[in-house]
Parts: sequence; structure tokens; C-alpha cells
Amino acid sequence: GSITSALITGSSSGVGRAIAARLAIAGCMVLVHGRHEQSCEEVVADIRAQGGTSAIVVGDF
Repeated sequence: GSITSALITGSSSGVGRAIAARLAIAGCMVLVHGRHEQSCEEVVADIRAQGGTSAIVVGDF
């Protein structure tokens, strides 16, 4: 089957972080976006610890 991917802007904190976590639990490959790499790395580590897959996209959109 195919894997659904989701880019969640502003997902290094707050509501975006919660949405990223829920989508990862639901089986999405989550692209975590934020302006600060360290914050994004923390979210990715949490997602991976729960068995999800994710990657980081750093940038100021």
C-alpha cells in the first residue's frame, strides 16, 4: 500500500506539534516544519519513540 505523507507547518510546538503527533500515530509519514532545527528534532524524536516516521523541514515560510 501507499504511505500518506503530511507536511505540518509550525509543527515544532503547540497545536502543530499535537497535529503532527496524531497524524504519525494514524500512520502518516510526517514532515515536521519549524524555524529552529533543535525544536524540530525534539518532535521527530518523540514521533519515532512512538513508532512513527518523520523527517525535518527547517525554514521560515
